[in-house]
Amino acid sequence: MFFRGMAVTAVLMVTTALGAQTTQTVRGHVNDVGSGEPMMGVTITVEDDGEHQSSGTTMGSVTDANGNFVISGVPVGRHTVRASFIGYEPVVLKEQLVTSGKELVLELQMTESVSQLSEIVVRPRVNKQTALNEMAQVGARMFSVEEASRYAGGMGDPARTASMFAGVATGGATNGISIHGNAPQMLQWRVEGVEVNNPNHFAEITEAGGGIFTSLNGTVLANSDFMTGAMPAEYGNALAGVFDMKMRVGNNTRHEHAVQVGTLGVDFASEGPLGKNSKASYLVNYRYSFLEIAKKLHAINMEKETLDYQDLSFKLNFPTTSAGTFAVWFTGLIDNYENLVPDPSEWETLWDSNDSWSRQRSWAGGVTHTCRFRTGGMLTSNVAFTGNYQKLGVNDYDEQLRKMPDMNGRNRSWNVIVSTQHKHKFSSRYTMLNGFEHRHMDFRTWMDCVKEVGGPLYRVYDSDGNTGLTRLYTSHKLSLSSRLSAVAGINLVWFNLNNQVLAEPRVSLQYKTSPTSTLSVAYALNSRKESTDTYFVREERGERSKV
Repeated sequence: MFFRGMAVTAVLMVTTALGAQTTQTVRGHVNDVGSGEPMMGVTITVEDDGEHQSSGTTMGSVTDANGNFVISGVPVGRHTVRASFIGYEPVVLKEQLVTSGKELVLELQMTESVSQLSEIVVRPRVNKQTALNEMAQVGARMFSVEEASRYAGGMGDPARTASMFAGVATGGATNGISIHGNAPQMLQWRVEGVEVNNPNHFAEITEAGGGIFTSLNGTVLANSDFMTGAMPAEYGNALAGVFDMKMRVGNNTRHEHAVQVGTLGVDFASEGPLGKNSKASYLVNYRYSFLEIAKKLHAINMEKETLDYQDLSFKLNFPTTSAGTFAVWFTGLIDNYENLVPDPSEWETLWDSNDSWSRQRSWAGGVTHTCRFRTGGMLTSNVAFTGNYQKLGVNDYDEQLRKMPDMNGRNRSWNVIVSTQHKHKFSSRYTMLNGFEHRHMDFRTWMDCVKEVGGPLYRVYDSDGNTGLTRLYTSHKLSLSSRLSAVAGINLVWFNLNNQVLAEPRVSLQYKTSPTSTLSVAYALNSRKESTDTYFVREERGERSKV
């Protein structure tokens, strides 16, 4: 591959405002992490970082009855955002980037302090090991999109940032994530609380569970959780760890549009309110292969190779006054890979005279409903559909470039997921979470191969089937003191195919030795099913048996 020119990364922001802009608006929402209730009266401050730090400028606001805040006139640059409220642990977000072309929208969650003090002195502190999910006390940390955008080896892909965590390794050229030596396919990917197929472009081609980069980027992602073991009971069908990704809510007060050109692709993003005086919002991002564009413009020489990819992600958010909040979300990708046979003069042996190709389509989407109760509970329900379709093949050629098919295969799978989860915060010391999930799985796969070079294709295997995976789980968090907390729960799994039931206990203890460090210990029994086609085989005489 030879570059005939220099690729320049550029970002173009288009907003409804005209002219140069040196200040911007910071807005957001604050809620209680346990109950999900919006918090009124929270003090939000924005302080200068970097080159502005010496000025000591601080701007602030207080959340309204709906937990919303707005701070206007914030200078562009990096800032520290702080949230404080009596009786709650302070929240500090360092180096938040405020740009001229786009409002900074934040969703903050605050944890109630267990100790009741006569006088509270707020000392801001940051513990990046703390996960968004309060039930996850061990082997979990919050995944910051802001950090991912500045990670030197991240290539703009949030998933690659996981390699900087302890006990995590990637393949370098790929982002297959190995946790504590486990294979990448033992990692579970989740989007909006729903388990999804591997969301990586060109997934499963070079290694099971791997890919090049994810279809979700920092434009649509909110801060998420990455877990490296000992997951709480709500995470089932996960062995090595969980990448729990959340999509952010679009700006519901202002239309914003962006075009970004980088080495991974050309991105088109847009967000804004769905109507005048409406709290509903949309967020959409589309990306197309930069390599394919450069190839068509003859900027690079890739006559024998095709690396064509595109992805689309969106989220529509519909808050209501009495029926909760509805969200419609989707993420999908299309990949085309081709490596054509080289010129015969370049062959070293006849083994070099073959080409390979792959066509892949993957998607996940659903409807999420969130309802908060005045008694302190929150009910979250999901109906989702995920799927994957892949075609692949290999061709051999003789010295006269006559094509001889060597292998041809198809794989198609789709899943319907229905889940509901109820979380109730009884007090600052005790929170309970219960949930149910059923996953219906269908698939069809077949593969044809030759027995000898130049021979006919023979059907090696051909299988199809369906089954289900049902889970019930409960998890309980008890704060014994301001420093010591415990989480205990159990995940019950029923594999419908063989009626096997498995009980997976989970328990963890966490002790805060200082404001920025903790000592944790946990025990968890985890399991993960194989891909559905593993449990079905078709014998040569056409009969199907289950294993």
